[in-house]
Parts: sequence; structure tokens; C-alpha cells
Amino acid sequence: MRWSASLLFWWMLALPLSAGAVELTAPERLDVTPGLPEEWVLAELVRRQPQLLNCVRDDVPEVPYLDDRVLIAFTINERGEVRRAARESPRIVGTFIDRHCADEIIEAWRFVPLVGVEEVRVSAVFRVRTTPQERKASRDRIAEELQSYCQSFQRAVRAKKRDPLQAALREVMNERQGRLSRTSEMWMNAALNVNPVDQGTIILNAFKELGAECPQFEAHGRQSP
Repeated sequence: MRWSASLLFWWMLALPLSAGAVELTAPERLDVTPGLPEEWVLAELVRRQPQLLNCVRDDVPEVPYLDDRVLIAFTINERGEVRRAARESPRIVGTFIDRHCADEIIEAWRFVPLVGVEEVRVSAVFRVRTTPQERKASRDRIAEELQSYCQSFQRAVRAKKRDPLQAALREVMNERQGRLSRTSEMWMNAALNVNPVDQGTIILNAFKELGAECPQFEAHGRQSP
């Protein structure tokens, strides 16, 4: 196996926070261009913002100053759709938010058709409410799940399974069905449904990006054709 494949699949992964106490505040700042009432847009954002909780990152490192603000900005076209053209795609800024995940959610939003204007631009600032203890617990959970995969992989190699990568994925997912963190569930599902080369790339980068190690896995990758 060669692990020089494109990292496309890895960058498609969202890394959402698994701790249940995490919250997004109501928008503390909102800017809406003429065409829709600001009060109506505010109510719609408050109603839809729970969807974005799935995009709050759970691998945020602790630093002396951690900015908890999240900016989202998007344009609504005359049909009430969020504009998808590259230069008009949603803009997501924030340490705590995964941009790819939030882009996908916001681009699927639909609003009422506009009257008298061709577009309405919206920008809003939210805050993520979470504690250092919650963030550490979430990171510890992910680290334990990565090590569980590493151990399953080692068992699959010793048992001379034909595809130890796939065997380890299925073992961990079957054993922890419904109990995996969302981060682990998403990278494992992504790895489960691609070709072997990209599968190895996703798994290897999951370990690297999340700060974990599995020497046996890396050695297996170097030895594979």
C-alpha cells in the first residue's frame, strides 16, 4: 500500500465536539442588508443554529487566549437559496468551528424568496460556550478511541487478516456502535468507504492530526507495496 494519495478525503472530515454541555449562544452581532427584516433573520438563525453544534471542533488545543467567537457570513439569492458560487460561498471564521462542516450545512439552508432585491447579505457572530474540562474530556475520549483502533489493528496483523485496516475498523465500530465520539465515527466511516490507498491515508492522517501514534500501523504502511 502506498500512502502518498491525495488528502482530499481527510479534509472532507468534520471534527465536531462530542461533549453534551457545549452550547452556541444566540447571535451577539447581526448585520443584514436590505431585503429581509433583521428581526426575522435573527429568529431564523436562532432556530437553525443547533445544526451548527455538529460542527464545533473537539480537538481545540488549550492556549492562554482562546477566542470563542464564530463568524458566519453568507448571501441569499432572490430564490431564497444560499449562493453557492465560489466567490459567494459561506464564510466561516472561528477556532471552534469546522469550516467544511459549517459550509455544507449553511449551503443547504433555504429562506423565503426575496422581493424587490436580488440578494441579501447576512453576517452574524456567535460564541461557543464550553469549559477547559469539557474540552480535555473530549480530547481524551478521542485519544482512547484511536488507541483502541491501534490495538485492533495489531490483533488483525497478528491474525494475518487479509485486510487488517478494514478488519480493525469494523471491529472497533461494531464493539462501540452508538458510543463513538462523532470525530472518530466520521473518520472511521470515511475510511471504511474508500479504496485501500485513500483508506490508509485517512487513518494515518487521523493519528497525525489528532496527536496520536500507532508505530505498528506506520510500519505496516512502509512495508506495503
